[in-house]
Amino acid sequence: MVASNFALQARPIKVLIAGGSYAGLGTALNLLDLCSGRFPRFEYNVEGEPDPRKIGVEITIVDERDGYYHLISSPLVLASSDFAKKAWRRFDEIPALKNIKTIQGSVQRIESKLQKATIIEANSKLPTEVPYDFFVGASGLRRAWPVVPQSLTKADYIGETLSHIKSVEAAANGVVVVGGGAVGIEMAAEIKLVMPTQRVTLIHSRENLLSSEPLPNDFKERSRLALEETGVELILGERVLETLNLTNEDGSQYSELILSSGAHITCGCVIHAMSKSVPSTAYMPQASLDDQQYVQVTPS
Repeated sequence: MVASNFALQARPIKVLIAGGSYAGLGTALNLLDLCSGRFPRFEYNVEGEPDPRKIGVEITIVDERDGYYHLISSPLVLASSDFAKKAWRRFDEIPALKNIKTIQGSVQRIESKLQKATIIEANSKLPTEVPYDFFVGASGLRRAWPVVPQSLTKADYIGETLSHIKSVEAAANGVVVVGGGAVGIEMAAEIKLVMPTQRVTLIHSRENLLSSEPLPNDFKERSRLALEETGVELILGERVLETLNLTNEDGSQYSELILSSGAHITCGCVIHAMSKSVPSTAYMPQASLDDQQYVQVTPS
């Protein structure tokens, strides 16, 4: 009903999307297909014929980055310089987005009753008001380094990741990954895969890997065996109490980890694969958020 009413209007429907990662791009491209009288490109169980009606739509994506970053590939990105160069594509390099406007910047606030958003553009640093008919919040969670690179441009990202990879490659006495969750496991495994001669140790405070994940015990055990088969050394049931960053007599840097058992471990590089993800929802009206800043939704 809404679409039909808008279709009768002279101007196109304005859709503003906060976030240019998986959810934001998926929303934009599926919506563009549907409004063009096509099946949505991410629909795998297509039956019948698409709705032939065409609806004028203007889609704008706002993202802090200048492009799409393949987020779930971060463990391999931070181990392989060849792959790192493939995991980021500027929005203007993506052919599918040629009919979608992208703005590098951040949504400062939305005013739902007035149907407008205030955006701070990255280049000008000035606030701009953008009207919309429909707003989609797809900004997700904010994750810390080194779980996710923190750069906002492709050029800075390449420098950030290659610098990290070089430090891992050059780490005397090996690399220690702290945290045996999904990210820590994959980080340790990818480093060992790409750099088979590098010593890699994973430390986890619980007796089982993936201890906080709702997964079967046999899956967790298989994860442990797979890591050991790659050559990753495991220290389970030990908590890292302190990490000391020290300097050798020749000026080279190294780290010393003090464990809950009293043991000391020396390595050339420490990767903390643990971070508390924070909802990126500061632009939303406070009444729409719960006490943890997640958007409140109805059961439907």
